[in-house]
Amino acid sequence: MTTCKTPLLAAALAGALLSLGSSPAAAIGTEKPIVAVSRNWPATLTVSWIHMGQTEPGDALWRYDIEEQLPTGELKRYRTARDVRTLNVPYPVPNQTHRFRVCAVYNFNWKCSNEDGVGWTSYPAAAPPPPPPVASTPTPQRLPTPVIRGERIPMGGDTPLYNVRLTWANPVNATQMGLITRIDWYRNGALVSSSPKQEVMDAPGPREQMATNRYKLCIENAANKVCSEEITVAPPPIASNDFNGDSHGDILWHNASNGESQVWSMTGAYRTGRATVTDGTRPLFIGAPWHIVGSRDFNGDRKSDVLWHNSSTGEIQLWFMEGARLAGRATVVGQDGRAIYIGPPWSIVGTSDMNGDRRSDILWHNSATGETQVWFMDGHKLAGRATVLGEDGNATFVGAPWRIAGTNDVNGDGKPDIVWHNGTSGETQLWFMNGHRLAGRATVVAENGGAIAVGLPWRIAGTNDFNQDGKADILWHNGSTGETQMWFMNGRSIVRRATVNAASDGGGAFVGLPWSIMNQ
Repeated sequence: MTTCKTPLLAAALAGALLSLGSSPAAAIGTEKPIVAVSRNWPATLTVSWIHMGQTEPGDALWRYDIEEQLPTGELKRYRTARDVRTLNVPYPVPNQTHRFRVCAVYNFNWKCSNEDGVGWTSYPAAAPPPPPPVASTPTPQRLPTPVIRGERIPMGGDTPLYNVRLTWANPVNATQMGLITRIDWYRNGALVSSSPKQEVMDAPGPREQMATNRYKLCIENAANKVCSEEITVAPPPIASNDFNGDSHGDILWHNASNGESQVWSMTGAYRTGRATVTDGTRPLFIGAPWHIVGSRDFNGDRKSDVLWHNSSTGEIQLWFMEGARLAGRATVVGQDGRAIYIGPPWSIVGTSDMNGDRRSDILWHNSATGETQVWFMDGHKLAGRATVLGEDGNATFVGAPWRIAGTNDVNGDGKPDIVWHNGTSGETQLWFMNGHRLAGRATVVAENGGAIAVGLPWRIAGTNDFNQDGKADILWHNGSTGETQMWFMNGRSIVRRATVNAASDGGGAFVGLPWSIMNQ
């Protein structure tokens, strides 16, 4: 919409029309607009017009010119394109009469809404009523404390970014609403939006760091100002084995024969792509005595890294990854800054963020004593260690036929748990953890609630939140058939299961030796 600052060229057009009128071949537009004016809340008028834009042969609609006569008598002029049928104009003072006319401008003519005995269209349509007596002005009521809700609204696609939809859950009555002077939404203490009336607002979610944000609503009228309690909206759950940063859990494979490592990009149970691990220019092939013992995010960039252990020297090395590309590496060092070398009977059995600092830690198990120990990590540096304690606060010792098969947040409380499997009975048991302390335990049950026991050739190959419900699922692999299967979990209960599908990516999904899954 363009505001027209110069007078309409009526005289010029009239002259042109006189000359055209002498030519019988000239055809002109004859349809005039039909205008209506309505008031928008709180200080805007909407001018709308009905006009089909039909013309005689040889003519064409060009644009619309709108004139507004203010209460002072001043004329304001606007111009819109030919496909526009509405115009919003300011209405700052209630009960003041504004008059409008709309002109359809053709190539050879123009037709205005006030022609053929029809006057300008006014708002209000009748003479404005006298102002109400002062005594009738409603007295502002004290506003109640607002209550707000917040929910994540995904931005779509594979991006983990999102917006936050904030809703005023207990809006006040119409009288109070009419007297409200400010509605202010805050995020993390900073004003996000201010409006006389905004009961629902979509606030941008974080773009750089997927952090929990705090939100608050304050409302104000002449009587008082009140604010809601702050609410928090957390980011989507972080997939614990996500190499490409799309918040979907991926699968890491290693070939024991040629040393190749391969990342399967997953969306649920569907493989969407795969890539060999490289240094950016060539594939990397690493074999014995080095072994992959875990893959989690150790440096806090929301992308999984790869943890290696040398069974000969006891060295532990971290590969910091950018997707399937090695971006850097570092040997794990102790609190004194020196490299640490650990061998049997200790072995790394899992990696997960046990203390909630968004950097993965390392879980060890001693096959001789049955002790389980957590190394709290800061990247490649050991920050502290603790033995896993039972519900009674004492150290707990568990040995064969039980083995630790995975570490992840199974019950959705934001704290990683430990998944155990019994190689003799086939039982799978969950330890619900609070850091390094055992808070409770439960045996995994099937979809019908009954006990389920699974043994060879099936083996738990790892855990991850594959369906993005905030609760870890269990990944199984069949050593005989090469099938990979996901158990989608709700705590201890299997909700459903699915075989990994590679149809959309091409190639087979049934993979056996010398390949192994490394999602510890």
